[in-house]
Amino acid sequence: MTSNSIKSNSISTSSRRKNSKSKGLNSKGRKNKLLLLGGFVGACLLSVQPISMMLANLQYYGAKNYLDEWQISPSLVDKSQIANAEQYAVRAIDLHPSFALYTDSLSAVLQWKALDEEDSLTKMELLNEAEELNLTSLQHRPSWPATWANLVYIKWLKNELDDSFQNYLSKASFFGPNSPEVHSVIATIGLSLPERNVRLFLVNKELVKKHMLLGLEHPKAKKAVIDGVLNANKQTLVCSWLKEESTPSPRKLKC
Repeated sequence: MTSNSIKSNSISTSSRRKNSKSKGLNSKGRKNKLLLLGGFVGACLLSVQPISMMLANLQYYGAKNYLDEWQISPSLVDKSQIANAEQYAVRAIDLHPSFALYTDSLSAVLQWKALDEEDSLTKMELLNEAEELNLTSLQHRPSWPATWANLVYIKWLKNELDDSFQNYLSKASFFGPNSPEVHSVIATIGLSLPERNVRLFLVNKELVKKHMLLGLEHPKAKKAVIDGVLNANKQTLVCSWLKEESTPSPRKLKC
């Protein structure tokens, strides 16, 4: 073999090695670019969720601000405020459909809307929708006491003192032994039961008594419970319960 031939083969081999190395580098470069692109896309997708949650939370607080105002001053409620609060609550759900707090907030708005509604059929439709929203919330957090208490209140507004009412009442008490919302609802509704269903009151008398006494001791439930006692004109009954338990009575009850 001539020296030129050897040199030619050497150059050819070196060229193939360079090409192979170049292809390897190009392939590795493409892989790195794809990994970077994949990481960037993944980061974008992950960032979308927190942003949507933040926007949903802003909408929720728009509705909550109205609900808090109405709770303090029910006379402030009007149709335009209800419409605004409903829009906020609906938008929150649209942005984050699986968050139970948002469906509960829309349920609360619809309850106020029902109370402001004069047509009995429309009122019932709104309360039915509010009940369904609470039941949807329970699919995501079945042990949330305030939601069960809300269902008790809705059934009361609908005047449906049936097996579902009893179930909601029992679940609210079971899941909310220390919940101010549960104390307020069970105490105030329970005291009005004798006028609607004496048998149901007798069945739940100890339950009502328990949450009445706990509610009078809870700073976040005390005012609502006292107002419930006075509105139902049940001072005598409640004072007898307080005496049985040797519990000091609030001045407003005049025991």
